[in-house]
Amino acid sequence: MSILLLNGEHHYSVGSYRYKLSGIYPDDGKSGTSLAHRTEFMKMIENARLGLIDIILVKSISRFARNLIDLLEIVREFRNKGIEIYFEEQEVSSLDVKADQMITICAKFAEEEALTVSENVKWRYTKNMKEGKYSLPPNLYGYRTVDKKIIVIESEAKVVREIYDLCVKGYGTSLIIRHLENKGIKGPAGGHWGHNTICSILRNEKYVGDCLIQKTVTVKLCSRKSTKNRGQEDMMLVRNGHQAIVDREIWNAAQAELDARKIQFKVDDTENHINTSEFTGFFVCAHCHSNFTVKTNHYYGVNGKKQKKFLVCAKNRQFKSCPSENLPVDEVKEGMMLLVKKMKDNVPLLKELLLSGFGRDDEKDNRKEIDKINKEIDSFKERLEEYNGKFDDYSTAMAQQIMNKISELTVKRVGIENELLIVGSAEERTKDILKKLKAVPNVIKTFDEYTY
Repeated sequence: MSILLLNGEHHYSVGSYRYKLSGIYPDDGKSGTSLAHRTEFMKMIENARLGLIDIILVKSISRFARNLIDLLEIVREFRNKGIEIYFEEQEVSSLDVKADQMITICAKFAEEEALTVSENVKWRYTKNMKEGKYSLPPNLYGYRTVDKKIIVIESEAKVVREIYDLCVKGYGTSLIIRHLENKGIKGPAGGHWGHNTICSILRNEKYVGDCLIQKTVTVKLCSRKSTKNRGQEDMMLVRNGHQAIVDREIWNAAQAELDARKIQFKVDDTENHINTSEFTGFFVCAHCHSNFTVKTNHYYGVNGKKQKKFLVCAKNRQFKSCPSENLPVDEVKEGMMLLVKKMKDNVPLLKELLLSGFGRDDEKDNRKEIDKINKEIDSFKERLEEYNGKFDDYSTAMAQQIMNKISELTVKRVGIENELLIVGSAEERTKDILKKLKAVPNVIKTFDEYTY
């Protein structure tokens, strides 16, 4: 491969072919085991899909991807579209079907190399853990690490002690937040305090000078996703490894108070618990268009009284920032039962409304809109050709602006195409809804007897 500069434009030649430079997409310091955080790489792939790139030149297979599945999927997708990926070190073109075996072998070696590096890092981490060596998370509230030494930030430590003292006195998270806000104390991020922030501070053993190492584990290297360690790997508790902010007696008292509340309010914190309800994604706020979520008022459950649940605008869960009012769940359920009864009593009218809503024939208009968008995309691609190979600030900015516009139009076109793929005629969809409505019992004593 050679690089030439002709008439102010960069040209790359591979064999007897010569190409104009479309762009350079470096992902410095990003792992090739996953595509998730490789922003420049994904930008290159998207531009190739839009037809802005004909050939991708890469130093080696290991630099392109260290995940065999990701690599083969991209190679085969681009081969079907006639887009070439040329690996300089191996002197292999992705368009050559005979090279598949070599690409697979090299990709597997690259993946295994990444796994070996990962195992070496894990071994070092495990060794440090057994020796009691650890580091605190950066910017942990109350602590900082300077020159590998853990120091206490006294202004923040004072707030942490106050949070623990309030908890031991019986304050819940809402009352603690209100207390801190009234005193003008900002949260760790410089804004409002959140319930999860208060809970994490109260449950964090680091504030008593201990450190539980390996709370989370990486399930799979390529996914790079971590999950809570529930026995998959060994954990180690280092006691009095750094300066404590809270006395152990106070910390133990706070844990006992939190455990007692968990039992009293029947809090489910198991791994498989999902914080959703039958209303999730169903109610939308008329003021700010946020979703309504279910919030349990535990204080109604004190002294044998039944706990009350409310539908609350998502923006009002912690602070009142939306004018919407809270809706008692019991009343909402009664209203929904009445609404179902009305629909069952007026099936002919409901059928007419459904047919009218589903029966609109927008297919021709949608296809015309797709044709219009395709023409606009072609027009922008022609304009983009004017700036290919030009690297001054104006040309670069204009090229980027045009590419962004092409991306927006492509997303819009895909959305319209998806609408055209909806299966089922108006009659079939109406018939299906009425069939499900008919299955609802005529008399529902309680809302929980039937799942909507």
